[in-house]
Amino acid sequence: MLRKLSRLGIAAMALALLVSLISGCFLALKPEDFIYRGDHPEILTVAMNAILGTPSYFVSEIVEFPEIIAVEADDYGRTLYIYSDSDTSLIISQHSDDEYVYFYPHYCFISIDRLKSGRSIGYYHSNPPLPIEDIEESFTPEAIEELKSRNDWNLPMNLDNAIRAQIVNIKPDRRGPVDDDALSLFYESFFEEKITGNRVRPKFDYFKSDDYGRSIYSFGGVGNRYFVVLFQPDGTFEQGVMELSNRYQYQDELKAFMELSGWDMPPGTFGDFPLVWRTERYDDYSDGSFSITEYRLNGNKIIETRYHSDGTLLKFTEYDIRGNIAKVANYISDGTIRINEYDTDGNNVKYTAYKPDGTLEFFTMYDAEGNTVKSTYYYPDGSVAFVFDYDTEGNKSIHTRYYPDGTIESVSEYDAEGELVNTTFFD
Repeated sequence: MLRKLSRLGIAAMALALLVSLISGCFLALKPEDFIYRGDHPEILTVAMNAILGTPSYFVSEIVEFPEIIAVEADDYGRTLYIYSDSDTSLIISQHSDDEYVYFYPHYCFISIDRLKSGRSIGYYHSNPPLPIEDIEESFTPEAIEELKSRNDWNLPMNLDNAIRAQIVNIKPDRRGPVDDDALSLFYESFFEEKITGNRVRPKFDYFKSDDYGRSIYSFGGVGNRYFVVLFQPDGTFEQGVMELSNRYQYQDELKAFMELSGWDMPPGTFGDFPLVWRTERYDDYSDGSFSITEYRLNGNKIIETRYHSDGTLLKFTEYDIRGNIAKVANYISDGTIRINEYDTDGNNVKYTAYKPDGTLEFFTMYDAEGNTVKSTYYYPDGSVAFVFDYDTEGNKSIHTRYYPDGTIESVSEYDAEGELVNTTFFD
């Protein structure tokens, strides 16, 4: 037993020593340790400005930096590079000097999952460098050709089509301007899932900000789904959310997302972030009716409106930002309107009835279990006529009647069996 304890003690001491050494390594790191000192800070700059989720360094036991290798140059000075961090990308730089790098803003790279490609960065570090034919084992010839074509490979240089970025050797602000509370609020409102200390929070990566205070973040950690979100200067995100159809090939989607948000344009140039990305009409109903559906940029429905064959309203369905049904309005032939509203779990939480003249008749509130909470009825002039309140089991508990001027006429109380217990009248 003593021998076993002694061995356990030695093991514990060794583990403590190892932790101490590792901790000491981290404590010993200085700000200058995080500065990229490789040969291609211009390509690091391009990657941070073009590829979502791109850091300028990693911290494991040591500080690590992306691997960058020049592969090929065209006749006009453009260069094709391999850039590898957690994923592997091909990047084309149009031109660079001692201070600036020039690149095409929306399609200057293609990426793959480095782990799934079966290639480590060491594979690309052969000496002499690998010919492009070997690199095509990871990137298809068609993908490389499209990348070159969209970057005007072997065509005369025209930097008017490029954007210019000042070359840096570290990402100036890895966290970005949006604070953790705003990021958590976004996640919890978008996914209705609370972030707690016992749960790994999704990984938010700051991408960039424009000259007017808008910021773009990317994040994953939601199954195999990946998203970009645009925050306004005040930290709100409104409708600026898009799910990427492909984690590695999203350049055109991101371009559309930024253009629709009015990126780098003065506020109000495009109004608010456009809600509607596309509209679809459906006519194949047996009763001759038709519907028009509007979609968000991420593919979720916004509004689905169904019409009678003569164009009058039949049904109106509204969806929340996650694509869940939020409200359904049915237009009855006698002119009345009945509206059901739902929470994010699909529970009917409110029912509202309107008279043919458009005035409010009554509404009823429900809890998440479907129990009635309150019903409020109205006079023709819109003032409250009477209110029924219910207990947690959905039993009527209080009935309050009002005069048209808003003062209380009477209050009736009921027991759990629904029997009248007491009524109080007011002058």
